[in-house]
Amino acid sequence: MTYKSKFKIILPVIVIIIIFISLLIFMNHHDKQEKITTKLVYKTLDTPNFSTITPIVNDLIRDQDFHNKVSMLTFLGSWCVACTVELPILKDYVSKSIPIYGLDFDEQSQLDILRWLKIHQAENIFTKISYDNRDTLVIDLGVTGAPESFILNKQGKIVLHVVGIISKELWLTKILPLVNNLKGAD
Repeated sequence: MTYKSKFKIILPVIVIIIIFISLLIFMNHHDKQEKITTKLVYKTLDTPNFSTITPIVNDLIRDQDFHNKVSMLTFLGSWCVACTVELPILKDYVSKSIPIYGLDFDEQSQLDILRWLKIHQAENIFTKISYDNRDTLVIDLGVTGAPESFILNKQGKIVLHVVGIISKELWLTKILPLVNNLKGAD
């Protein structure tokens, strides 16, 4: 058997083995990623600076909006499928407990978020929505995508950062008890 004929037989086998190993590695990594649905980060941060944003719904979000009440600041976008999935939880659970302030970012037009809210009958979920047109707050708060939410205490300090969708279970078992504790604290 010549070198060329051996190579013609061995090369496809090697390629198939490499593809098989790559698929195994990808599938293993993919399974681990799906198990991590939400990341909770417990840290206290100062109230963000809202001077660089533009109002969309119900006036501009301001620092004062977060004082004397527990509230949520959530980053969202009409382009965000996960934000659409999260809307029923925000509507049925979160908005009944605390005010929700939305920060829209990375849109083609500010009108996109208004159309999105109307399509999903979500106009009344948010106390206010503003547009982070320069992504200043996205950068300052380390937002990596949407949805990402922050729970703020009565002093306007961020006490919880939620990366990903807030599920009903997460809201009821982790976030709502924290919110109720913060509401009771002076």
